[in-house]
Order: sequence, then structure tokens, then C-alpha cells
Amino acid sequence: MLKQAKAKAEKIGAANVDFLLADAEAVSFPEHSFDLILCSNGMAYLEDIPAAVKKFHSWLKPGGKLCFNNPQAPVIPLMATLISVCTEKFGVSPVEPSAVLGSESRIQAVLEAAGFKSIQVTETQEVKVFSDATPEKFAESIFEMMERFPAAPLSKLLSQQQIDELRADYMLAAVAQAEAMPKEEGGIVNNFVMLWAVATA
Repeated sequence: MLKQAKAKAEKIGAANVDFLLADAEAVSFPEHSFDLILCSNGMAYLEDIPAAVKKFHSWLKPGGKLCFNNPQAPVIPLMATLISVCTEKFGVSPVEPSAVLGSESRIQAVLEAAGFKSIQVTETQEVKVFSDATPEKFAESIFEMMERFPAAPLSKLLSQQQIDELRADYMLAAVAQAEAMPKEEGGIVNNFVMLWAVATA
């Protein structure tokens, strides 16, 4: 992504651009450094979203904008299945990746707590095709995503033996669920809602 960004900057002759590869939650900038912060398809991968949003607010100049997108939860039905199976079997509920900002009311709450105002949230209908994915591979990929999700990996909630048991029970339900999902060009189709937020510091 940095290579693409640098290439675009060179193409349009933008010389006043700095590029930095860093952990968004660990990097530090002086207060009131930016007019705009844009986070595209990245909010769900932050470990502590409310804390990161407060940091973003401090980096923005007064009147600056924070713009981001986040899927409405649950973004993929199989994630809800995994959470349900885990809750019934072990009494603990993993966090669905998009859940913290997974509705308009949740986005409003997190942004207001960080000090943002003039919050606008819109939504669009989106379609993602998981190409060349069999129901088994698709179900397994969702499990692996939840297993390593930064905010709450399954290893924080369960022992390895419990994770293995969860995988087996989840796969029984998830493969059948994946088989019933729409198909297109040899891939599995997931329809979901994307939320788009703009807020003022």
C-alpha cells in the first residue's frame, strides 16, 4: 500500500507528503497535527478502539475531521454462529471483529465519548465474493479470523483443548450454513452493510 501511495504522490507531483509505516495505536503525534484522519477498512483491527479514537481526536486540529468505515455487525453470518456455539459450550462470548463500531448507535457513543461532534453515519449495501472458496474452506477461514482477532483472540478466552473442541462443533454448523449462502462464479457471496462515519473534532 505504501508503494502504491508513493507512486500516486509522484505521479501528481505531491512533494509535501510523508509516508510512515507504524502501529496506529503505538505511534505518537503532537496534538492538533492534522486536518483530516482517514481510516479505511482498519478500525475493526485496532485492539482498543475507544482509546484509539480518543487519540485520533487529540491529533486533529479544532474543526478537523475523522472519517472511517466499519461493517455493520455481524459482517458475516458464520461469525455469529461461532460466537453462539462458544457461548453455549463454554459460557464465554468472543468479540465479533466489527461489533464495537457495528451500528450507528455504537459509532455515535464511541465518537461522543472521545469528544467528537457533528457526527454523521450513512450506510451502503455491499457484496463481497470469496472466490474459489468451498464451504469447508470458507468456514475454516472465518474461524481462523476470529482465532487471531487482535481485540480478543480466542486464546485469551479458551485453552487450546477448548479451542479445538470449539472448532469441531463450529464446523459442523458452519459448513452447512456456508453451503446455503449465495454462490457466484465459483465463490461464496456475502451481502453486508457498510457504515460510513464522519465526525468533527
